[in-house]
Amino acid sequence: MARRIGVITAILWLALVAPASQAASPERPLPDAVATREERAALGLPTDDATISSIAGTAADVGTPEWGIVMTATEAAEIDLLDRIEFVRRVREKALPYATALPGFAGAYFDSASRGELVIALVGPDQATERAIASRMPATSRGLMFLYRATTEAALRAALKETETVWDEIVPDVRLNSAGVDIVNGRLFFEVDAAALEKTRQVESALGRVLEVPVEIREGSAGFDTACSRDNCVNPLRAGARIYKGAVHGYPPDCTMAFHVTKWSDQDEQFVTAGHCGYGGSNSWLHPGLPGSHVVGTEQQTLYTNNGQDIMRVSMADSQASHLIIGDARVYQGISYPIVGMTVCDSRGAQNTIDCGTVDDNYLRWYSSTGDRYVYGGSTSGITQVFGDSGSPLYERTTSTQAWAIGVVAQSNGNFAILQDAQSLLGFEIYAP
Repeated sequence: MARRIGVITAILWLALVAPASQAASPERPLPDAVATREERAALGLPTDDATISSIAGTAADVGTPEWGIVMTATEAAEIDLLDRIEFVRRVREKALPYATALPGFAGAYFDSASRGELVIALVGPDQATERAIASRMPATSRGLMFLYRATTEAALRAALKETETVWDEIVPDVRLNSAGVDIVNGRLFFEVDAAALEKTRQVESALGRVLEVPVEIREGSAGFDTACSRDNCVNPLRAGARIYKGAVHGYPPDCTMAFHVTKWSDQDEQFVTAGHCGYGGSNSWLHPGLPGSHVVGTEQQTLYTNNGQDIMRVSMADSQASHLIIGDARVYQGISYPIVGMTVCDSRGAQNTIDCGTVDDNYLRWYSSTGDRYVYGGSTSGITQVFGDSGSPLYERTTSTQAWAIGVVAQSNGNFAILQDAQSLLGFEIYAP
C-alpha cells in the first residue's frame, strides 16, 4: 500500500547523455560493463547493449567526465543530479530528522530510478504523522511517498547484529559473503556463493523465525579487498592521494588516502583510510611526492576487528592537512550520513578517476578476506575499485564548490566504512582549516 504526497519539481542525481552513435575513440576508454549497467539501472536509464554501445566510449558520453557514469546530454539533463543532491540536502534539514525519531519509523530512501522522490516507510498509516512530515518538506520538492510495513528499521538493524552468531548456528558450513538491511523492501538479505544458494534457501524460513524479521537469501559473490596522484600530491596532501606501506614501490599503490581529520584529544591533524590496509607488515605509510624518506605517518588506531569497521586513523604532519579532494574542485566541509538512493562519488587513487554511483545500503555486514573477518558499513551501486583504490574517499557533492564526507571505500564492489559510525570510536572530526 502506498500513498503519494505532492508531485512537484526537478530531478535527482546523475547526468547521462543522448543519441549520436559514434565510434569509440582511443581517448575515451570503454567503462566497466557491469558497473555501467548498475549505474544506469539505479537511475532508471536503459541498460540494453545497443543503447550503451552507442554512448560508451564516444563523444556522446558527457556523464563519465563529470560523474563517472555513462550518460548522454539529454539523459543528464533529465536526471539532473545536482538538483537531486540539493533536494537531499533540504530534506535532511527538517523532514528526515522528524521522521527518523518516530517510534514507528520503518526506513527512508530516495527513489533514484524514479524522479528522486523521498519514500518514508511507517508501521501502519497515520494521517496526522504523514501531514506532520509533509509540512516539514522543502517548498520545492521532488515528491513524497509513504509505505506501510510491519517491521521498524530499528528492529531490522538489531536483527542484523544477531546474525553475528545466528548464521553460524543455523548454517555453520556456509560462508556468509554479506548481509544487510534492505531498506527499500523492508527486510534483511543474506548473500552466499552460487554453489551454496540452494542449500541456504532451505533455511530461509528458519532464519526469519529466529530473527523475527522478513529475510531473503540470494546469490552474491564476495568482493575482494582492494588494498594492494596521485603520486605527487604535497603542500598540502589531499584525499585521494596514493599511499604506500613500508616503502614506495611503484604502481599499483598499496592504498589510497581518504579524508583528513582532527583528533579530538589533542587537536592533532591525521587522516583515515581503509583498516585492512594496515593489516600485517609495516606500520609506516609513505607518499612518493614527499621529499626525503617520503614518510607521511604511522597507524594510530584501527577499527578493523571482527564485527568492527574497515577504517583506521594514521598520523601526518599538521602542515600537510587539507580539505581538498584530488580530481574534484570541491572541498569537504563536514561529515554526512549516507541515505539509500542518494548519489555519492569516489576519488579512486589507483585508477586516478572520479566515479559516482548510488548508495544501496547503509547498514551492511560483509566478509573481508584480508584479515578473515566481518565488518560493518554501507554499499554502493556503480562504484568499482581495483587494487590500490582501498581507502578512497566517498563523498556527496552538495554544491559546485562544496562536498560532505561520507565514508572510506574498502572493497572492489564499492562497500565502504561509514565515517559517522566510526567518528566517536576513532575520536575525530573532519579537518577544517
